[in-house]
Amino acid sequence: VSGDASVKTWASAQDSTEASLRISGDASVTAAFQAADAAEASARISADNSLNTKIDFIISNIDPAALDSLTEIVSAFQSVDGDLEASIIAVLSEHNAEVSAETSSRISGDLSLELALSVEISNRISAINLEHSHHVSGDASVKTWASDQLSVEISNRQAGDTALSNALSTEVVNRTSADASLAAAITNEANTRAAGDLMVEETVSGFTGKNFQTTANFLGGTFDLEVYVNGLRVEFVQNGPADFDVTTVYDLEATDKVTVIGVQA
Repeated sequence: VSGDASVKTWASAQDSTEASLRISGDASVTAAFQAADAAEASARISADNSLNTKIDFIISNIDPAALDSLTEIVSAFQSVDGDLEASIIAVLSEHNAEVSAETSSRISGDLSLELALSVEISNRISAINLEHSHHVSGDASVKTWASDQLSVEISNRQAGDTALSNALSTEVVNRTSADASLAAAITNEANTRAAGDLMVEETVSGFTGKNFQTTANFLGGTFDLEVYVNGLRVEFVQNGPADFDVTTVYDLEATDKVTVIGVQA
């Protein structure tokens, strides 16, 4: 709408300017023609008056014989003056024809300009309407695309939130299990540490064969427990808190020193 008003305002201004120029040009041509015509008429009147004065002077100062010759001269002059008048009339007629032709051309040009201006205004309005239609269509397309993208984004976000929630739940479960396991490990470590404070070492001898006993009772299972024969660590089986069998390929001799290091029961 703003574009239509702008085009119409511009066209109206151009039409007014052209009309003003046409009127000014026509007035200028008319004024120039009238001025030339007035000047020509004034010059002719002045020349005629001067000629009449000279003729009167001649008539009053010559004899009749000479006057006859002068009459002939005047007759010839009048004949030439008639031809001159005819020439002036012909020139004026030609000038009037040119002015009429120029006026006709100007009017035709004005009509052609008005037609071209009308066509241009129509074309501009059509172009503006088409552009507006394209904008409306484009806006609708953008809105549809944005709506689709928003729906996809919402769906993706919801799926992502669900996956994140599931992962968080799994992580909570894992963390809870790990915390429980860690707590159990800490408890075991604490027990082991506490048991470590009760670590004892006992060395016995005088045993033969595979079996030997200790005075102290030792905890087995998950608790640290080691057996050494003459300073060498050996494999063993704990039969009870104070009863052991070595699993060496050789038997114990009475002089062998058997050392047990472990947690006292």
